[in-house]
Amino acid sequence: MHDQRDHALVTVAGQVHPMGLADVLTVASAALLESTPHGMGVCWGTIGHLVRRDVFLDLARFVRISEPPLPLWVKFVAWPETDRSSSGDTWGFGDFDLPDMEVRGAPES
Repeated sequence: MHDQRDHALVTVAGQVHPMGLADVLTVASAALLESTPHGMGVCWGTIGHLVRRDVFLDLARFVRISEPPLPLWVKFVAWPETDRSSSGDTWGFGDFDLPDMEVRGAPES
């Protein structure tokens, strides 16, 4: 990414539910990315979630069929623990007035 010289900032505002704003922002960002052949990806929202170009464009299509593309809007992280369990966190649900999740030591099946 050290060769990347240009950036674009896309934002939306309004008296709409945050998910509606995220829909509009996703469609606008995807349109900009599609019209910019060298665009590398999108840094999303307050969590700074960096999404690669091909992944963003693929998942942004779900907005157009009224499915929320949560992997674009929310960062999901999971990892194995040493005791045959797993843990995980989410970041970004707060942007939609929802609580983020934190799971520790969930047994693996």
